[in-house]
Amino acid sequence: MHIAINAHLLAHTRSFRRAGVSNYVEALLTHLGQIDRSNRYSIYTTRGLGSRELNLPANFHVRPSRLPTINPRVRIPWEQFYAP
Repeated sequence: MHIAINAHLLAHTRSFRRAGVSNYVEALLTHLGQIDRSNRYSIYTTRGLGSRELNLPANFHVRPSRLPTINPRVRIPWEQFYAP
């Protein structure tokens, strides 16, 4: 199975964004990586957050955005129109 996860709210810098949803997404990816080596994952992230920073297994393909999705005015249209 191929599973896509929108991880645009995942933040690896110490800021206000490194809380609630970001912590949840990070824990979800970490634990999925530990228990699931058979499904294929596409993880969509903001610019500058790639495979090296997330340290996920080989069946997880991290796809950093080409757009500045850190900005809600860009991220929300991406989520509503591009992603589907």
